[in-house]
Amino acid sequence: ALAPSAPATGYTVASIPLAVTTPPGPTTAGPAGDDAVSSPIPLGFTFNFYGIDYTSITISTNGFISFDASPGSGCCSGQLIPNAGIPNNVIAIDWADMNTSNGGNIDYYNLTSPNRFVVRFNAVATYSYTGSITSQIVIYQNGIIEIHNTDISTGHPTQTQGVENATGTTATAVPGRNASAWNATADAYRFSP
Repeated sequence: ALAPSAPATGYTVASIPLAVTTPPGPTTAGPAGDDAVSSPIPLGFTFNFYGIDYTSITISTNGFISFDASPGSGCCSGQLIPNAGIPNNVIAIDWADMNTSNGGNIDYYNLTSPNRFVVRFNAVATYSYTGSITSQIVIYQNGIIEIHNTDISTGHPTQTQGVENATGTTATAVPGRNASAWNATADAYRFSP
């Protein structure tokens, strides 16, 4: 069955219970360092994001993933979304100035029944503030996106959590988490098309 198309108008966001996924076996390491962006990573399925089908994502160490092959690193703080400036086409877990060289790591894996792609930020440290990100993005083949925040305490003054389309003209941020200072402990949000 084909995934439903996410409307070009975007997503609704709702708070849900924290439900962290567990990898079924070994995971694959994501990008590491400061302002690093991965090469395109296959999702293992087709995902419809703002009405466009994608089969891969890129990961920035600065707290977001993108459906663009070369989105830029997003240094050095989260944009107020929507914003036509790059990067666009993003799912932001905590877009801020992060650096795995100061601690933590990023990894990813697939799950089935239902088909999901999971990107985890595991105690990823900031570049110059205190605190870290422990959270995960879960992309469901059926079009749902979830962000599960175990602990986000970066101390960064400009952090963003939300989704934004390919042109930066439409976005849905988690309330209170759009280019502002915030922390999160044991909460989660679902973005529904």
